[in-house]
Amino acid sequence: MHDLNRLLAEGFYEALASRDGSRIAAYLSDDVDWMSIGPVEMLSFCGPRRGKAAVMEVFERVIPAVVDITSYVTDILVVDGDSAAGLNRLSGRLHATGRVITCRLANFMRFRDGKICEYRSLMDSFAAVEEFIGQRLDFHQGIAPISRELMPFADGTDLAVV
Repeated sequence: MHDLNRLLAEGFYEALASRDGSRIAAYLSDDVDWMSIGPVEMLSFCGPRRGKAAVMEVFERVIPAVVDITSYVTDILVVDGDSAAGLNRLSGRLHATGRVITCRLANFMRFRDGKICEYRSLMDSFAAVEEFIGQRLDFHQGIAPISRELMPFADGTDLAVV
């Protein structure tokens, strides 16, 4: 089973890299428990999702409305029984600004009956926000609201201006 789960994890990461919705969906259980941990207020693809349909909406509608993913690379993959963990790098181009971004993700998944039934993803969200707005955040100088000028959103996206 351990070898099968390694193949499942590798295949899932390859599906993510392909950005092909049908390939991604093939790895998910119908009742998958999905959580991308990050600043939901700024990155609408973060947050909890329950079920394959809800997760696929993220890949087919939410993410493409914000960014064109150009690269998804797995640097580390560890599989232990019915669980796997990976360290990945994602790159893409923001629709609103044309800016190229890169962020690190740590993913944790659990398998049941040859499918991913639980998934957790943690991004370096501070660095991701800096990438999205195109400037460093310096909290020693105080915190100010992020304006539309710093983080413009493409028309038609569901991202809210903070």
